[in-house]
Amino acid sequence: MLAFSKLTKSQASYLFSFGIVFIIYLISYIISPFTSNDTPFYTLIGRSILQDHVLPYKYIFDHKPFFSFVLYGVWDALMPIKTGMFTLLALCCAAGAATVASSIWKTNRFLVFFILITTGAAFKMLSGNTGVLQIFFQILVLYLLQYPSFLRIILSGVITAFAVNINYLTAECLSLPIIFLLYHNKKIIFNIFFFIFGVFSGLFILFSPYLYSDPLALIEYFQQQKQFLAAYSPSFTTRLFTVIKLFCYVLFFIPVLYVWVQQNIFQKQERIDPNSILLGLWFVSGLIASCISGYPFEYYYILWFFPITIMIAQIIKKPEKNFKWFFMPIAILTLFSVVDSTINNIIKYRNIHAIDYVKMASLTKGGSVLNIRALQTHFYMADLKNFDPYLFKEHIDIAFGSRAAAHYMHDLEQKPLSVLLPYQGCEIGAVEATVCHYLHENYQKIYEVKIVKLSGKIDHFSFELYKRKSGA
Repeated sequence: MLAFSKLTKSQASYLFSFGIVFIIYLISYIISPFTSNDTPFYTLIGRSILQDHVLPYKYIFDHKPFFSFVLYGVWDALMPIKTGMFTLLALCCAAGAATVASSIWKTNRFLVFFILITTGAAFKMLSGNTGVLQIFFQILVLYLLQYPSFLRIILSGVITAFAVNINYLTAECLSLPIIFLLYHNKKIIFNIFFFIFGVFSGLFILFSPYLYSDPLALIEYFQQQKQFLAAYSPSFTTRLFTVIKLFCYVLFFIPVLYVWVQQNIFQKQERIDPNSILLGLWFVSGLIASCISGYPFEYYYILWFFPITIMIAQIIKKPEKNFKWFFMPIAILTLFSVVDSTINNIIKYRNIHAIDYVKMASLTKGGSVLNIRALQTHFYMADLKNFDPYLFKEHIDIAFGSRAAAHYMHDLEQKPLSVLLPYQGCEIGAVEATVCHYLHENYQKIYEVKIVKLSGKIDHFSFELYKRKSGA
């Protein structure tokens, strides 16, 4: 209270205004069943694992590793209320990561948490995507390796195996910090041996359901990933754009990075704090991992953003002379991102609630639904049964390329009960003519939703639902 009493009227007014904006920002996440189109998709696969005991990718395919689906499936099973549950997951992971980080770098855990969920708006932190899961598991690994013992090193290896199987980028993101910690402590050979033992133990635990049920299915699991990722590889233009976008984001943090390096790396003392070296290496690894991804998805940038939040918290403990000017770019990024995220969340909330998912579930009850380039989140919201393992709207095009139409025709010949298309997909050429001809001959439209953006364009939440004609 004493600190607030020292604020000028102008400062208090700015603080109050930001407080209101922040509350609206938080509410915009909490009121929605999801804000990222990925999280409900992962949850569908997680449900099939936990409820139906179907291992990936016998029901729905995705190129993400196995453990990510398990986590979303478990979280879905634990949460009695689905609205806002992915944001709650993000808040829990961010709070846990901030708490563990504070014990390593002696920072204010609330400050790290607050920076994560506010400035983190630029990287869709509260959407609950895999980026926020990764940082929680990564910080656990670094914490365990701080004071290595037989059990801690093995456990860190187990958690590393789990973390890599949330997203393969974690391997790169943890590489430099783990190498530093294993070599920095005594008994290097001992450390490396038991860490590798822990990694293989973690992999064995994780994939034991495959080994128990069908070892050949495990081979197929990796073959499907390999084949899809070969087709999913980004073009040079996309990779270049990813690097440029990353560089633009990093520019906002250059003043803080400069101050942190001056305070912790180039300081005038005989020995640099090993934890400062660790934090710097973690940041560099995160940058490299974000570039390796090849795609400019914001949640990948969380991998290097989390180390920066710790750096910011450290600087605030011992502020520089021109303290506030160093944080001005971050304040601008935070304010813009919070407002932008709020607007996008409200629009998505409107779109979701424009659809009668109860009706959709009733119309498709008792049969499977083939998705032809419509938004996959409809399957989550209406609890639809999927027909083709490639449910994500772009996956069949990625996996089959020019043969996508032939694949859809093969599916239609198996007579799925219902088919989901983008709104006016046949009229605008989003669906091939051969597919449309067969569809119109054998199916009838039973429900459609048209959602128009402010620009006048059709929103991708719009769709058409067809049901097979009796006797067709």
